[in-house]
Amino acid sequence: MTAEENRRYSPPRPPAMPKAPEPPRASGSGGEGIPQRPTRGAGCAWLLGGVILVLAGVPMLVLPGPGLAAIFGGFWMIGRGLGIVPRRR
Repeated sequence: MTAEENRRYSPPRPPAMPKAPEPPRASGSGGEGIPQRPTRGAGCAWLLGGVILVLAGVPMLVLPGPGLAAIFGGFWMIGRGLGIVPRRR
């Protein structure tokens, strides 16, 4: 079979899919070095989780458990919830 005959008997190609539009970027996310604050719901969740972790870490200072690590992790979570600690990229 020649190339022309092969082309004639080949199945048709499906139409190309259009590209999806790029979602809009939030201000401060374009790499300008400005840390973006978390949304209100996410910030509250980080803040609440950090407070719980700090409160759980205090008794762990005298009881068996990683008390200092829990307290430092809780303070980090509180800072993330308040937008003080920037997110990694």
